Amino acid sequence: MKTIICDTPETANAIAEQLYNSTIDLHDRVIIYTQANSAAVEVAMSLTDGIAIVPESHCRLPFPREERECGYGPMIYVACLAAYNNGTLHGLWIDAEREPDEIMEDIEWMLSWSPEANPCNPHEWAKQHDWAIHDREGFCGFDIDENDNLERISAIAIAIGSLSEDDRQAFEVWNPDDSIEADEIIEKFREAFYGVYDSKEDFASEWIEQCGVDFAKMEVNLGTGKVSIETYIDYDAIVRDLEIDLFILERKDSKVYAFRKY
Repeated sequence: MKTIICDTPETANAIAEQLYNSTIDLHDRVIIYTQANSAAVEVAMSLTDGIAIVPESHCRLPFPREERECGYGPMIYVACLAAYNNGTLHGLWIDAEREPDEIMEDIEWMLSWSPEANPCNPHEWAKQHDWAIHDREGFCGFDIDENDNLERISAIAIAIGSLSEDDRQAFEVWNPDDSIEADEIIEKFREAFYGVYDSKEDFASEWIEQCGVDFAKMEVNLGTGKVSIETYIDYDAIVRDLEIDLFILERKDSKVYAFRKY
């Protein structure tokens, strides 16, 4: 009696239908069978689009301990370089908002399924062969190198995952100093982010109010009557002065994002 473990019930059904003259017991993703020879099993497995393993053959690593689907958070696409160098694209999108060892577990799992992997011992092959990050999403503009270490990637991804949707928009606009460590990036961002405004004039007006000055209540008598002094305030000049020493103002989607300099 032998077993085939499949990635989905649909894959299991497709393989079971191809195993003629065999006694088959189908349990969701698991096929238990007798009589079929190994060649017939290999053919049946090759005819499906899914993934299946025969544990007794040690031909592949087992599936990760828990199923992980990439959502809308930070993720990386990791490719097998041995396959890539031989003209085959083989890789996996991986949820980066996890601990480094969990990310590495998925990378090794991906490598073990590489067409270049040693079928006799893919687990060891996976540990000895190179991979690279060929794409990424959800990092809010943060640079991720193809050879970046997983500790840094994990720290950045977890930090981004802790932000609200509004803060993520601001984080994407922010341009942090390269000297900031990944585990400090969110703390530095929260220290730097001042707010989002409809215009630079709105930003300057709020800044003045927070300094205790309310131009709207100040009036001057020009002979023809009293006029609010706010009419004569040069907000552009105030903004220019603030940008010299205190703030960085960045535009995105018709909004103005203000960040303190550090």
